[in-house]
Amino acid sequence: HACYLTRKDKYNKKINKYYVEYEEEDEQVLSDEEKERHEVGAAVNLDRLRSSGCLADNLPKIPEASDDEVDQDTNKRKAVELTSAQQDPTTRHHMCTQAVVNAFNSIQEHQTFGRFGDSLLTKSAKLEDLIASIEQEMGEKDLPDETVKRAKKCITALEQAVSVLQKECENIQVVKVAGQDLRADDPDQSGVGTRVRSDPSMGLQIWLFYRKHPIPREDFKVPCAHVVMTAKAAVESQPESATAALRRFAAISENDAETGAHRILRECGLASPIPVIFATISGDEEESTSWPVLKFSDWLLYLLDTGRVPSQLCGVPHMDAMRERLVEFWERWKALHPSHEVFARAQAGLLDLSLTIPIWSHSDEGRSQKQKPIMVLSIHGCLGRGTRGYLQAVEEDEGKRAGMGLNFVGPTWSNQFLYSVMLREVYAQKPELFQGLAGSFADDLRKCWETGIATEANPELRVWAVHLGTKGDLPALTKIGKFEKRSYSRVPKAGQSKTLCAGICHLCHAAQESPEVVLWEDLREYPQWASTMHQTVPWTSEPPILRGALLVRAEVGEFFKLDIWHNFHMGVAKVWLASSFMVLCNLGMIAGNSIIAQFETLTSLYQVFCRDKKLSMHIQQFSRDTMGIDSNASFPTGKWNKGAASTNLMLFLQFLCEKMIVGKTQDPPVERLQ
Repeated sequence: HACYLTRKDKYNKKINKYYVEYEEEDEQVLSDEEKERHEVGAAVNLDRLRSSGCLADNLPKIPEASDDEVDQDTNKRKAVELTSAQQDPTTRHHMCTQAVVNAFNSIQEHQTFGRFGDSLLTKSAKLEDLIASIEQEMGEKDLPDETVKRAKKCITALEQAVSVLQKECENIQVVKVAGQDLRADDPDQSGVGTRVRSDPSMGLQIWLFYRKHPIPREDFKVPCAHVVMTAKAAVESQPESATAALRRFAAISENDAETGAHRILRECGLASPIPVIFATISGDEEESTSWPVLKFSDWLLYLLDTGRVPSQLCGVPHMDAMRERLVEFWERWKALHPSHEVFARAQAGLLDLSLTIPIWSHSDEGRSQKQKPIMVLSIHGCLGRGTRGYLQAVEEDEGKRAGMGLNFVGPTWSNQFLYSVMLREVYAQKPELFQGLAGSFADDLRKCWETGIATEANPELRVWAVHLGTKGDLPALTKIGKFEKRSYSRVPKAGQSKTLCAGICHLCHAAQESPEVVLWEDLREYPQWASTMHQTVPWTSEPPILRGALLVRAEVGEFFKLDIWHNFHMGVAKVWLASSFMVLCNLGMIAGNSIIAQFETLTSLYQVFCRDKKLSMHIQQFSRDTMGIDSNASFPTGKWNKGAASTNLMLFLQFLCEKMIVGKTQDPPVERLQ
């Protein structure tokens, strides 16, 4: 990270004050930075921070009690001495003057810090988009080996840059430090956390202090080590009431708590006995590749053997209720998809629909250790206990109890079942490995509907599971569905291009430019693209995830289900919100003589709105970076990376419209929001 010491940012020329990690050889740099902060009045003095919250050198220092004077009244005497110092007119004048100066500097510093964090998030998002574009190009074109090698090297470098940016963003979040993070038992530090929450700029000073005086590494505990530490404390405090299992936990070494904790959990029957199977995902003659997986057929057998199938796959308490709900579900599914192949098997007596569980698979890219991207494959039942809103509606109206609940309520561990994971660095270099993993996934799910699952204890009770579709955001669906012909990443990015767009949707021909132009922006009641639904498939060869799946053959693309939450919160809403806020600014409905001033007005209003509604802001402020624009003529895209930010910003936009537009659009001029 040494480059951050010398590079300048458009928001703050002294970017070095945001430097996070110092190497041992950078002691001289640290010393120079300390001198610079001292010269500008930003040096951290913890004693003055504890006593008054101000950072001035000329503040009267509270006398410290000697060791023999320390007693129960120490804090009381300090408070009296501070009060006496504040009663002196000269001292009080210096304190007030310096407090005003420091408050102004802290506010500016905090705002700059927020802009810096937003710019890092924007750069990270742009780099991830660039990585996706490069990978898409590599998959679509037959490139020379040397070109592919250079492209992969470029992707690796970009991923490292993204990792650095995300690490810096995480460190910036330390500015939001709460009182408990201070780990302070000293009464002098009590109340600091409250002051940090009321004045966020105070967090920056505390962050700088803890960068110089870091918390010892041994104070951080991973979950298993924390369990062992808690068990030891419980045994020491109440040895007579400690159970045998608790004593065994207390005897585990904290240095290798993971191994010992899992061993005891298995021996005590507190771990699911699902075997880790190594499936062959590459049939290369030269080298075959095996990959660890947790088969869903094993999950289903375990749930059936323990009587958990109704509750954890269908959201009902017992088997009779499950049968009744499944019959109703398949009747409704048949009304929507009468030609689905599951009904032909049921009519042939090959499965019982009252014991056939509908399931979805889900693929999503998350973050592993060191922020490395990792693809996760999992599965869950289509039916569940519902949502909080659904349950509340059922309580108010018994007639709604016939509804089918979604799979949202309940712990994730109880209704989402992992199949396997794969790091991006693996499938980016060898895409065939991920497709092989998806194929092994499909083979296991085929067994669930083809032969069904029964236990040895009750072989007459057999259940089936039918894979109705796979869900995910657009990047995940593009990968698992091998959308080489048409995908979201092919959307035209310029008014003209040499390569004609083949389409951007895996379901229809929207945005196709040859042989017939089909406008994807057509929002009429009967758009042109609607007549092209399911005419052709978006892949050149069938993706392995479809291997052996029961489908509607005329609508095979429907197997890949769009994730409305990702599409809205991280797609449509970002563009819509950023464009809406820019329209309000360009129309002069937001007070300010410049776009920067208008952004500051929006930021202030948003802060008040979130505080009144008790919502999290999720973005530090409105800026060119968060709106995703380089100039007023740019197309706003929105550059926040949390879906919850879109939800709260939609509520804020509604608030602005109700205040400025509803009932006020007939009388010009339009009211300016102050």
